[in-house]
Amino acid sequence: HGSVDPNGVLTLAYGSSQLFTAAPDEGYTVDSWSIDGEIVQSGGQTYTLENITADHAVAVSFKPLTFAVTASAGEHGFIDPNGVLTLAYGSSQQFTAAPDEGYTVDSWTVDGTEVQSGGLTYTLENITADHTVTVSFRRERFTISGYILEPDGNTPIADVNVEASNGGGLCKTDASGYYELTVDYGWTGTVDPNKPGYIFEPNSISYTDIASNISDNYTAVLETFIISGYVLDEQTLAPLHNVTLLPADGGGAFTSKYYLGGIGITDSQGYYEVLVDYKWSGAVIPSKYAYIFEPNSFQYEEVTENIEDQNYAGKLMTYTITGRVRNVCGVPIAGVAVTAGPGGGSAVTDPNGFYEVWVDYGWSGTITPEKSHYVFDPNSSDYVEVFEDMTNQDYTGINIYDLDCDGIVSLGDLGIFCEHWLLYGSELPGDFYKDEENIINLLDFADFARAWEEL
Repeated sequence: HGSVDPNGVLTLAYGSSQLFTAAPDEGYTVDSWSIDGEIVQSGGQTYTLENITADHAVAVSFKPLTFAVTASAGEHGFIDPNGVLTLAYGSSQQFTAAPDEGYTVDSWTVDGTEVQSGGLTYTLENITADHTVTVSFRRERFTISGYILEPDGNTPIADVNVEASNGGGLCKTDASGYYELTVDYGWTGTVDPNKPGYIFEPNSISYTDIASNISDNYTAVLETFIISGYVLDEQTLAPLHNVTLLPADGGGAFTSKYYLGGIGITDSQGYYEVLVDYKWSGAVIPSKYAYIFEPNSFQYEEVTENIEDQNYAGKLMTYTITGRVRNVCGVPIAGVAVTAGPGGGSAVTDPNGFYEVWVDYGWSGTITPEKSHYVFDPNSSDYVEVFEDMTNQDYTGINIYDLDCDGIVSLGDLGIFCEHWLLYGSELPGDFYKDEENIINLLDFADFARAWEEL
């Protein structure tokens, strides 16, 4: 493990001296120098043999280099091996840390510089100098983590404050709904999620003497509120049944998703309830076939409580069908009964032959004019889904006894009748009685006399 210079047999003069230099191999050092088998010097790279007066044998021996490695542990644990170790040049030494209960390794340092974070073992390798190895400990910590999701189990809720009591810390859920708290070994306390407008299930979780990582999830349900009231008939104040109350956006995203929209429908008492999200804004609009409402909607801003007495008055939409009834000479015919059926109104023409009947929104049916001794052209009029007022719905009335076309049965008609007495021919004025064909006779006169009496 080394060499000496000079080496071999030397011939030296009487009384002279000789310097010898030792060269240890790497990792070795001089152990001792000996003369003729007797140790004369411990260590040292050189030795001088002085005043040579006899033959001598000079020898140098070598030994491995060693270094002192001092191992120690901080509070709350120990290290093995511990204390001052003498270790050979280039060797390695493994150290094992044993934390006290509730603690874990914090870091390993060599000569005051951190070389490893955590870990129960550390190996000091290729030792070529003295070193100090130290391990430190910290209180063991565990995570309480999980996800906060909507009831579908998939949709995350971000920005939920999750707070642990007794110094356990505070965090917020990320975009995926994930939260994570770190607490000391043995921590006892309660974890509470909180976000304005949300209710959580469970609303909190209690823990005792935490000794491991724990995962717990929460379900977040957005608060919803009820907007309610009554819808009554504007004229009769009777409850309106089956009126639909539609909130904008279905009452909000949450209500639309989990409650199929917050639509309300009035019951037999005209009462309704509309469901909306926390801080929902928008209008609630009532609707029912053939009705208009006052007001036509209510507007709301950021609803954060139930709202009552949101009442509406409904009015059935109706339309008028108007016209005149005249005879073929354009003379108004009064007293004609005009009826819209089924379900429509009725009227009687005034002295100007004018009539007005009311029908409901979307009404379909037939209007029929009627008056004794009259036939009308057209004899009726059909309508399909009336959605507006209709004017100029006129009729021509023909009274078979009104021969002079003045609108009444009078002496003028009798005069015309007499002018055609006992005449033959088709389409004779006054041929009322049709059992005998094309002749004006006593049978026709009898018929005319009955009409005269009635009119």
